[in-house]
Amino acid sequence: MILLAVTMPQATVAQYGTAGGVSLTLAAGSNALTDSTRYYNKIIAAVYTPMIKKLTADTATTQIFPGLPIGGLTFNVTSGTYYRFDFFILWTASNASGGLKIKMTTPTTTTFAASVAIGGSVVQAKGTDWNGYISTIATDSVDATTTAVATTQYPCHVFGAILPSANGVVTVLFNAANASYTTTIKQGSYVLVESGY
Repeated sequence: MILLAVTMPQATVAQYGTAGGVSLTLAAGSNALTDSTRYYNKIIAAVYTPMIKKLTADTATTQIFPGLPIGGLTFNVTSGTYYRFDFFILWTASNASGGLKIKMTTPTTTTFAASVAIGGSVVQAKGTDWNGYISTIATDSVDATTTAVATTQYPCHVFGAILPSANGVVTVLFNAANASYTTTIKQGSYVLVESGY
């Protein structure tokens, strides 16, 4: 067996450039491998910016109108920046005759659409989510009007993309489907937001 020792050369001259608005400089005498890794990470952070937010306490309502924001899962957007988002919401209804309504608000947009799938319409069956889309903020909502089993936790998946034409906040709103029964958004619900892709 032959062992080879490899020594990485030190940068002997400064190197300059920019990527994603991040200025890159390798100082003379620095370690090129270490510095290039550090600057690569800076570029990724500047160009591709993921963020995750979670709900740390339950929030409940019997209100059927207007929509209530799911606090803690809103996110800010900047005009002209592309975003994609993925909400995973855990919910329950206090009675099988209750359910969940989902709606969204955003600032004005150049491009926006979201798809919604609300689980819990029947027990363990395929293709039976409450499905719909949100593309016109003023009127669109997706409603699960009943629940398979009361107090069981079900998933709701809301995902889409937005190119805002104004700065503002993206919010998912929820309501109870029936004013006689409580709908609860459970802690552990989260949103993943990515920009700069």
